[in-house]
Amino acid sequence: MAAYLVMKNNLKRVFHNKLTYLWMILIPAIIGLAGIMSTRIVENRIRVGVICDETIKRAAAESEIFRELEELPYLEYQLADRQSIHTEQIMGTYQYVIDTKNPEEAAAVLKEIKAAGVTEDIHGQADGMSPTNRILAMLMTAYMVIATLYAAKYIQDQDMGTVERFRMSGAETSAYITGYIASTALIVAVQVTIAMLLLIAFGSIELTNIAGILSAWVLLIAVVTIYGVFHAFVYKKEMTANMISSSFAIILSILGGTFVAVENMPVVLQSISYISPIRWITLICR
Repeated sequence: MAAYLVMKNNLKRVFHNKLTYLWMILIPAIIGLAGIMSTRIVENRIRVGVICDETIKRAAAESEIFRELEELPYLEYQLADRQSIHTEQIMGTYQYVIDTKNPEEAAAVLKEIKAAGVTEDIHGQADGMSPTNRILAMLMTAYMVIATLYAAKYIQDQDMGTVERFRMSGAETSAYITGYIASTALIVAVQVTIAMLLLIAFGSIELTNIAGILSAWVLLIAVVTIYGVFHAFVYKKEMTANMISSSFAIILSILGGTFVAVENMPVVLQSISYISPIRWITLICR
């Protein structure tokens, strides 16, 4: 009963704030717009970097490789620098690299590009993450930060002596913590559900894998709640909890492949990426 009262009080406190309703609409709108923009950037385009020396550059127009590249409408190619090509691949600048010094390898890569051009790889997945996965990743990143903002009110209650008065009334501190966890989970569930429904209505999330979307919904709510509550209960200062939470959310987002495809990361970072819950969503919804 005590935990229920704490949960009820927290829900009233959060939903009494009009900004809560603004975030419910604003966050999915921003993420949906960002997802649409990122999809348009990568959609129907395979980016290729071509490495060649000066003599080949002068004869580029007559080169068989360049003629074949010109004939592919779904392809965008640029002359690449041999010194910086590895970095550009990691950053996702190029999805394929052709080195004209090695004709056999260049022909093999060209064949692979042509095969990718008639598959789903060019529809927003060539950079390692589909538009739906990217939007879910953005959603999780945003709500990991927001969940901490809600849960960190526990630190405020401790500083104001609310938790102590609750304990002195005869109730257990664990009941207060349970109520806080429950209220945070409900707030997150409501906001994530509204966000996903709006994004589905906008067409930003495709319902091609309903089981995967439902799994992602459950995982998103669970992970975001645990993440927010963990930071709220570990740190003694509300500002510290929010700052560290935001920093870790960005790091986990990067490792999860939101900005740079996991496939383009060094092998070590690819292995480390599995600690990111965003990586789990990518795998579930694939």
